Amino acid sequence: MIEFANPFVVFEVAGVTMFFAFIALLVCVASWVYTDAKRHGLSKWWSVVAIILPFFIGVLLYMVRRSKKKVEGEHTMKGIKKQKITLVAILASTMLVFLSGFAFVQTLDDTWRAGDVYLESEQQGETSYEAKFSSWDIAGKDIELQYEKDTEVTFSYETDAKRGNLCFSLYERQGEGIKELKEICESKKGTFTVTLKANEQYVFNISGVMVKDGFVKVNWETKERAL
Repeated sequence: MIEFANPFVVFEVAGVTMFFAFIALLVCVASWVYTDAKRHGLSKWWSVVAIILPFFIGVLLYMVRRSKKKVEGEHTMKGIKKQKITLVAILASTMLVFLSGFAFVQTLDDTWRAGDVYLESEQQGETSYEAKFSSWDIAGKDIELQYEKDTEVTFSYETDAKRGNLCFSLYERQGEGIKELKEICESKKGTFTVTLKANEQYVFNISGVMVKDGFVKVNWETKERAL
């Protein structure tokens, strides 16, 4: 079975990274506005306004106020050179905020849906099972099988998904435990045949980890074994 990073861990790491990257961005913006305001002879309190107002409205207001003040000569060039490092830090922090934010949003749905199956449609007959799903994670579908005589069962399966793969397993119940007879993963279409003993309990299981937007079809044909 394909293993993915734990969505809870990725979610938490992305959230913490985004938080500290955003704090670093605010500090860099405040530092830049403070230095720039000082060069232009404006109030240093603009650095506070720049980070308090949401969506960087404070920075826009400062830029409007700043445009009315001009500093010429060598002092301006020196000031610009000193602020290059701050501008690079702002750019780096902004990129980190966006990247961690993207990871945060991507794992938000995985975290919310973790450990469950979200079906769009499902049909089950005596010898068939079919479903379309938006998310299939950890939880599985169990199909109980039991026959009065030794029976040869041929399973035909087909599945596909935008992300991940489903696994098909066959278990034999043994008291309170189970014994795995067959497991198929990373195969989108195929068949396999097993012989099930008379009056024994078996479970055909469909499972997956973080499988997204797909379908699954399973059919099984039975043939009694000759004595």
